[in-house]
Amino acid sequence: MHGIYQIIGEIKKKYVVLFNEHFHIKTNSVGYKIGQIGMTFFLTTIAWIFFRSSSLGEAFFFIERMFTRWNLWAISQRTYLNCGLNQIEFTVAVISIMILFIADLVQYKTRKDIVEVLTTQPLWFRWGVYFCLFLFTFIFGMYGPNIDATQFLYFQF
Repeated sequence: MHGIYQIIGEIKKKYVVLFNEHFHIKTNSVGYKIGQIGMTFFLTTIAWIFFRSSSLGEAFFFIERMFTRWNLWAISQRTYLNCGLNQIEFTVAVISIMILFIADLVQYKTRKDIVEVLTTQPLWFRWGVYFCLFLFTFIFGMYGPNIDATQFLYFQF
């Protein structure tokens, strides 16, 4: 699926440039970049649905449900806990995603790798970040004799 996206992207590249020029779309604006990020997220999500589904029919069923069955109350009803995570695990997942988002935003704004950004910070700040990340991993990490490494998501394929 990602390969198909690459081929279509190459084919449509010149048409996108013509479209942007004709409609005077500023490709360096924040809105345009957010739109590009949103489109990448959407297309990647669709590709993952096909990747994880057991059949094409199941994949199209999920995609149909994405657009026809909106239930915004699911968040307040905590039905997301039916996906196999308890409240603590869900909170850790949300915090982890926020940490990744902040690191990605720093990389985007500075145009530098996160390690390079950290090395330019004062020693106390840099080691504080390292310690917090270590502590977060130590407290919430899943390891030990009872953990089966083959249960990791990618080992199931």
